[in-house]
Amino acid sequence: MKSLLPFFCLVILIACNNQKKQPAAGVKLFLLNDSGFIQKENGLAFLLAHKLTDTFVSKTETGSYWDYLEATDTIGKYYRDSKTGNFIVCMLNYETANYDRKHLLMEIKPDGTIVKQEAYDFLNGIFWDEVEGFKKYNDYYCLTVDGDHGPGYYSEFFMAFKKVIARDQQNTIPRSYWSAAVSEVASSLSSEILFSNDSLIVHYTLETGRLDDLDSFNIRHTEQFDVIYTNDSGYWRPNDESHLKKLDLQQDLMPHQ
Repeated sequence: MKSLLPFFCLVILIACNNQKKQPAAGVKLFLLNDSGFIQKENGLAFLLAHKLTDTFVSKTETGSYWDYLEATDTIGKYYRDSKTGNFIVCMLNYETANYDRKHLLMEIKPDGTIVKQEAYDFLNGIFWDEVEGFKKYNDYYCLTVDGDHGPGYYSEFFMAFKKVIARDQQNTIPRSYWSAAVSEVASSLSSEILFSNDSLIVHYTLETGRLDDLDSFNIRHTEQFDVIYTNDSGYWRPNDESHLKKLDLQQDLMPHQ
């Protein structure tokens, strides 16, 4: 009687190979198109499979914020990179119940393998709508975050990058703000973004005026100007800082200690 050992070894080898080819848990559930949003139901399964988040509730904490989200709530967004075919993904990590939510930036292969991941810790969240938040401009990916909050003040900043890099290897660029913290004087900054090769042109509109009855913004003066930023190893350098120095820029991007 011939030994069955070679046969069993072959079966085990085939099973192992098939297992390696299986996509990581959850990845096929949300990486379906060239771009799209990620719901909690699928994104959380992926994060848990890779031990990138935790839903454990300890006795000393109020609990995991994951518990407060519906299965269909949006927690992230992704784009397929046209050069590599991989996906550039940004997801919010809701394992803490209060502030200091972590943003997870990842490059993921179609089979679910994580090529690179970086945790971006900010004090405030980002917006998962159809317009801003995490967005692609040509070959650049832009992440918009809240800069600072306070009585009568709110600001937004953004970062732009071609690939997933560490938070401390790049800087932020002013995007917008609303300031009405001084008496009835108010100002509003908005912007439009245009990429040209490795240069970034931001067209700013600054409106100043007064608040009538603390409700209606009566614009007295409008100023428009362009700032050209050049990429220098991940950092965006403005060609002229004279306009930026006159702006009421406030940012508190780092998480509380």
